[in-house]
Amino acid sequence: MTTDIPKTDHTDSQSSALLPLGYVVSDFHIFAKWSSADDYMADVRAAAADADFFVFNGDIFDFKWSTLESSEATARAAIEWLRQLASDFPHCQFFHVLGNHDCHTGLLAPLAELADQSDNFNWHHAYCRMGTALFMHGDLIFDEPDGSPFERTHFKTGEPQHSLLGTSYHAAISMGAHSLNALLFPKKRCAKRLLEVLQKREYAEMDGVEDIYIGHTHASFSDFRYRGFTFHNSGSAVHDLHCNMLQVGSKRQKCYEKNEEMSAKVGAVDGAPKALGTRI
Repeated sequence: MTTDIPKTDHTDSQSSALLPLGYVVSDFHIFAKWSSADDYMADVRAAAADADFFVFNGDIFDFKWSTLESSEATARAAIEWLRQLASDFPHCQFFHVLGNHDCHTGLLAPLAELADQSDNFNWHHAYCRMGTALFMHGDLIFDEPDGSPFERTHFKTGEPQHSLLGTSYHAAISMGAHSLNALLFPKKRCAKRLLEVLQKREYAEMDGVEDIYIGHTHASFSDFRYRGFTFHNSGSAVHDLHCNMLQVGSKRQKCYEKNEEMSAKVGAVDGAPKALGTRI
């Protein structure tokens, strides 16, 4: 059973004294052999040390291509990863949104148990709403446009792919196949597709939304304005791609981007982030 994350009260969002600091990442694909998530963990921890909330926006773990022996072992390792962060930074509220690679049935009950045990951890199968910011992985938009983008109805059940297919996929990634994603999913195309699905009905979850954060496409960008909304994609930690840890606020700043020099500086932001609101 999932725990619904309600929209938060942002009545006081103009009062800088009340606004918390947040960050978002996605698509770490931890446990897949092509993940470079370890390169970013020092920066995640540094951000969590200062943050009031942190959103993991889908595909943080990879059940399909996990190098561990089973889906059960992958779920145990995933929960321990989340538990350790929640324990090490008790002042920070962590929110885990599922994506297409970690929406595994074997992870659902452990996530619910961790949420029951931890005051600073919560999760949702499809989205998270913080004040005027909406976080969703994006797979329900791009892969299942006829369903509700706020309700995940299909979950994975299989074991990790330890086969020639996985080896071939790794070889394709090593040859730079994923670098084409920026061409396949340009900013305007992504924004247009998102609004087509999000606005096809009057979803209450969209009331007051100003910023939309996604992952899934592995094509990073931020602060793209389109038809009254601002769109952001936190990229991917798949080898040789750009993984951006984004600071959430009224005046956002990309606080980490993996370039050739592996910079890891978190700069000061001119302006306050949007309100997290009611503590869960």
